[in-house]
Amino acid sequence: MYTMDQKPQSETPKPRKRHPLEKPLRRLPQPPRETPSPEKTPPANRGVLHLPVVPATLTRWLIIINTTIFALGFLSPSLNNSLWQFGWSYAPAILQGGEFHRLFTAMFLHGDVAHIFVNMYSLYILGNTVERVFGHMRFALVYFGGGLAGSVLSVLLGDWFTPSLGASGAIFALLGAEIVYLYQNRKLMGERAKSRRNYLIFLAVLNLGLGFASTRIDNFGHIGGLLGGLVLGWLLSPVYLLRSHPDYAEEEKHIIAEDINNIDGRIVGLSLYTTAVLGLLLIGVYLAR
Repeated sequence: MYTMDQKPQSETPKPRKRHPLEKPLRRLPQPPRETPSPEKTPPANRGVLHLPVVPATLTRWLIIINTTIFALGFLSPSLNNSLWQFGWSYAPAILQGGEFHRLFTAMFLHGDVAHIFVNMYSLYILGNTVERVFGHMRFALVYFGGGLAGSVLSVLLGDWFTPSLGASGAIFALLGAEIVYLYQNRKLMGERAKSRRNYLIFLAVLNLGLGFASTRIDNFGHIGGLLGGLVLGWLLSPVYLLRSHPDYAEEEKHIIAEDINNIDGRIVGLSLYTTAVLGLLLIGVYLAR
């Protein structure tokens, strides 16, 4: 039973009709849906890569030795003159006089403060990277083997009567070796390694261009060192085999990069490299007679 002003509960009320002069209701703007950023949601295949590295001990010692020799010569001009006369690279003394020690001793001599500062800073940057991943032995082979190639090309193609000195040929060898290392491991290291490799290539081209524009720079030493570093880098660069880290659960995705490029397996390649460099030197000795 119900009164006249009540409706049964089962009856659905009819919607009210809008008056023709009544403005329609505006819909309030809805806030945009928040989409997760890439930083908040890392990809499922991202993990932690463990590379085998060693401290850059030889790099530090090379910097100390070079700096000490320069400081002693700077404090004693007579000693400096004796060091230069004994150790700088001079084509007649090497090719005609047989003073082959100059091919190495010139790497430890520098002309002035700016010269040694630029070289030691470059050695610090490149040496810290290359020695850490190549290891002490392979780093030494690249540094001195590439430096030797730079010295040989310098005495063969450079100015006959102009002495040269400096570690830049060996430093260019480190530059070439790192370029090869980043290229060979490009799939493993991704875009950051690609950017670093392109930067090093640009740096090499820029410095070689500046070398050709200056008469005080032994650019053939730079070219020889760079070529030697590229070849030695191809022979000695670490080659990685990936496997799961035994100290972590598999779902944590910790990966060990094991270096499988054993130096013992590169004896033939290193022998061919040494033969080629010494062969060029012997050709120069023969032609200088």
